[in-house]
Amino acid sequence: MSVIIDALLTGRGLVWFLAKPYLVSSIRRNNMSNPDELLIYARKKFFGVIRPMQERDEIVPLMERVGKQKPKVFVEIGTANGGTLFLLSKMLPQDAFIVSLDLPQGEFGGGYPSWRREVYEAFAKDTQAISLIRADSHQVTSLEQLRSALDGRQIDFLFIDGDHTYEGVKKDYEMYAPLVAKGGMVAMHDISENVIDTRCQVHRFWAEIKKKEKKTEQFIAKDSPKGIGIIYK
Repeated sequence: MSVIIDALLTGRGLVWFLAKPYLVSSIRRNNMSNPDELLIYARKKFFGVIRPMQERDEIVPLMERVGKQKPKVFVEIGTANGGTLFLLSKMLPQDAFIVSLDLPQGEFGGGYPSWRREVYEAFAKDTQAISLIRADSHQVTSLEQLRSALDGRQIDFLFIDGDHTYEGVKKDYEMYAPLVAKGGMVAMHDISENVIDTRCQVHRFWAEIKKKEKKTEQFIAKDSPKGIGIIYK
């Protein structure tokens, strides 16, 4: 009952709640592996209900890196529409373990309604496992929830796309990057300066951290206030 009420309170959410079985079925049948084809699917299928927030020239290179690295444990902080979770999950190995940590009603687009849970769970391939944690990543209890879900495993790929303030992204990095295995990756979104939304200060932290880390890489689409940066551990 709470799921139906949640859908009613989110406007068009009721439409998607009713269409959810068809969306879930379509996602489960999706066996694409080409990054561009997956991106087109996520942007257009069911009118973009799982549309990612990244530009093509940012997310596709990241997907290609993930496809080459084959990380077995993937953690995403900040899920929103679920588009990035969908795209990156499709590039992971068949036996990967996936975790989404998302703050309900997050300031920067997070807080997906509860009816989406089944949709996001469908992102995992038959032999993959996925855990959805709805909590504030800055709380120690959330870190403990993640540790419990990992059950002793280290993270191979951490994607930070939650709190975009300087203090917020720094805290996410400082709390969760230590869980990343040697040889793993940490990526973060919105590393370009955003002159429209000055709350977004990821670029400040990215400028600092890339000076400290030995190997980094970045993808910034032309004229985009976004961008993705990667730190190789």
